[in-house]
Amino acid sequence: MSNEGKTEELVRAWEFTKDLWQLIKKYYTPDPDPDGTYWHDLIEDSSQLGAKYDNDRLAQKLILAFLDYIEEKEKNNEQSTTEKTPEGAEAARPEGAA
Repeated sequence: MSNEGKTEELVRAWEFTKDLWQLIKKYYTPDPDPDGTYWHDLIEDSSQLGAKYDNDRLAQKLILAFLDYIEEKEKNNEQSTTEKTPEGAEAARPEGAA
């Protein structure tokens, strides 16, 4: 690949990185909306971002990594909220449990 080709590839990667950053800023904190619009919008925006970069392999991997991260983050948030009572106190434990 010529230096010119590498430069074009790097410019495209830089443009993708900026666009990915905008996606991350917008969806970084999972929103536990009951109607599912958060996930619908995140997936829609992610698909559009991938399509914008012709579903480039690097773009796909980074977008999927972000989606996996958000899914894990949401599951961890759900777990921590189910371990507490509505008053915010820790769930009751059996006597003698640490």
